Amino acid sequence: FSLRSIMFKKPFSVKNNASMRNSDIKKLIARLPPSISSQLSKNSVASGRLTTFHDYLIDFYTFEKVPLFFEFTEDKSRTLFPTVYATWMSQEAWPILLVHRNVYSYLENGADLMLPGVICNENFGLPEFAAGSPIVICTIQGETITGPVAVGKAMMSSAEMRACGMKGRGVQLLHIDKDLMWELGDRKQAPSFSVADVLQNMSSEEAKLEEGVERLEIDEKKEEDNKEEITVEEGDEGDAKEDEDTAEELLLRCFLAGLKHRMTKSAPMPFDVGQFYARCLLPCVPAHRRLDMKKTKYKKFATFLDEANKMGGGAIVKIQGKGKGNYVIAAVTWDHPLLKSFELTDERITDEDTAARKIGPTIHEVLSITEPLMPLVKTWRKAEKGQTMTPQELREGITGYVKAQNLSEGKMVKTDPLLAQLARSNETTMDWNTLNQKIQTLATPTFIVELPDKRKLVYKLKAPKINLKTENRIGNKKVTIVNNCDMLGVDAKELAHRLQVGVAASASVVEASAPFTGNCIQLQGSQVAFVSTMLTTEYGIDKKYIDGFELPAKKKKK
Repeated sequence: FSLRSIMFKKPFSVKNNASMRNSDIKKLIARLPPSISSQLSKNSVASGRLTTFHDYLIDFYTFEKVPLFFEFTEDKSRTLFPTVYATWMSQEAWPILLVHRNVYSYLENGADLMLPGVICNENFGLPEFAAGSPIVICTIQGETITGPVAVGKAMMSSAEMRACGMKGRGVQLLHIDKDLMWELGDRKQAPSFSVADVLQNMSSEEAKLEEGVERLEIDEKKEEDNKEEITVEEGDEGDAKEDEDTAEELLLRCFLAGLKHRMTKSAPMPFDVGQFYARCLLPCVPAHRRLDMKKTKYKKFATFLDEANKMGGGAIVKIQGKGKGNYVIAAVTWDHPLLKSFELTDERITDEDTAARKIGPTIHEVLSITEPLMPLVKTWRKAEKGQTMTPQELREGITGYVKAQNLSEGKMVKTDPLLAQLARSNETTMDWNTLNQKIQTLATPTFIVELPDKRKLVYKLKAPKINLKTENRIGNKKVTIVNNCDMLGVDAKELAHRLQVGVAASASVVEASAPFTGNCIQLQGSQVAFVSTMLTTEYGIDKKYIDGFELPAKKKKK
């Protein structure tokens, strides 16, 4: 499996990036050195696939949105390489080679590490490793060691390097500090250490091993002494768990809170059961709790409603069927003892501020400067081909140029040679609107997606729209289809999960069919209004970027 050096020096394209299942996370962590795996959290772990500038497929893994590891999809050995972020977590996880700072300048330009450039003396020896192993590189300048600053693949084993007299190509560079893979993370700077501290740490390793044996015996003794204390702590934790109500009790409390404070007596009847569950019950769940219907003894909301109506005092809600699997609340017994005696504790009966809980991207529509526009734009700002500006900035620039050249004649503009060339017109005068439109067509429509983590994705094309539609399947079952959400920076799998929880219906992510590309969400039922509301309120997507946008039905006044 042959490779080119430095995979991430030139732009690459990310094909997909999605959260990993717990079972896959465990498998990934099991492949890591113990000094690294012990520091990693299993929260917010995602995997993605990218295509490099030279068309290599690479799988990468992020923890808390920071890329830590990558591997080559077509490499049968599936060697897992660290990014510089991972190497900074432990100095013992991977073999380290030390080079002078001026040698690193050649590596930054794409050269592989030649063995004569590796520092190997009585203070810094050559570690043991096999051919093909991940190698990390640190630099030394004066009395300061910086890094690791690069990651590569060993072209030969350490034994072979010694045998050849430390000559030849030793390490193939794959990733360096401040390349485009580094830019995907939090962009921290490489750590630095003094040479004296490093040497002192190396000389004290043997002493630490001897101390470790003694500490192991002491820790075993302490562990036996602390058994009683641990038992007491576990008992306290058990009491705390007993104080927290069960999933069934939480469900009942949120059901009553949803009826009394969200649905209220003003709600139009009949009221769809699924909409009640999504819009009235689930929003009442306390912030620190999570309600999963499948983890209750009822398994289904319809079963819970039947049981709730048998709790004494008569039926709380009257349920009617409107076809297979379609139920509505026909009436509510507002003077029911359970409703009258219900008192709020930590249920949420008001929604949070929309701006504060926005989880989606910010979309900017701009124009990219092209070669024909350069002479005009340079009259009011420094410009390079490919730079972006807003349509308003272009209009203001045109206006400033016209006024500076005294070309304005009320509602008309006299065209000088530059304007005539840009507008592609032989007319001596032209109205303002036509002039602006013709010049703007010379720019390339561009949209920028700014993600919540401040990363920006730039696309030189007109901003697409998220497409919503409803299709009929076998048995006249309706399915809501969501396309193009990936193009606007919305994670399809995350959105599908939120929709599934929100409407209490199954949702799946499949490959989109023509003319769409990327992922497609299929949601059971006619849920276009609910998807529209979630995209605009929770994700902050403007409705002009949603094709098929539908507002929820308004409540009828009695």
